[in-house]
Amino acid sequence: MNAVDPLYNVLLNGIIKDVNDAWERKSYRATLILVYSGIDAMAHLTMPAGKDKATRADFVAWAERYLQFRDANKNPTLTLPGNELYAARCALVHTYSSEADLHKEGKAKRQIGYGDEFLPEVAEKADVEHLVMVSIRGLVDAFARGVGATLQVIKDDEPRSKVFAERLDKMLHELPFTG
Repeated sequence: MNAVDPLYNVLLNGIIKDVNDAWERKSYRATLILVYSGIDAMAHLTMPAGKDKATRADFVAWAERYLQFRDANKNPTLTLPGNELYAARCALVHTYSSEADLHKEGKAKRQIGYGDEFLPEVAEKADVEHLVMVSIRGLVDAFARGVGATLQVIKDDEPRSKVFAERLDKMLHELPFTG
């Protein structure tokens, strides 16, 4: 892969690098926003052929299929309902908070709170109802593993691979300016 290869340029040197750069700067809220934006992008890339716009259902489907969090033994076996992740995304991106309309409407049970780095990467507090804690580093790593797993699935499915590549070509690329 090289810098102009869309897979490298958009996903690896783009989304994933930006997420990790924000993490390394300890810009944790920016890290979270970039991960949720990255999940949106992956939902767009993997939505069914013929669709023009990713929806909540596409986000939820990608998250539930590909996001695996590590347990106390560092095994990626833990999951979160995609709807709770979508609600967390909406809360953070739209109101910079942990409560979304989906929570207020009773469509998402738990709000997500965040900590920098811990195991297991998803933890419920017995004394706090309707809250689950998520490791930000864990979310970053789960997202990166999810992107990798997506690429493995896509490469073995020629029709989906073609649609994926067409959509990837239309995404934001970073190219050197020589002018």
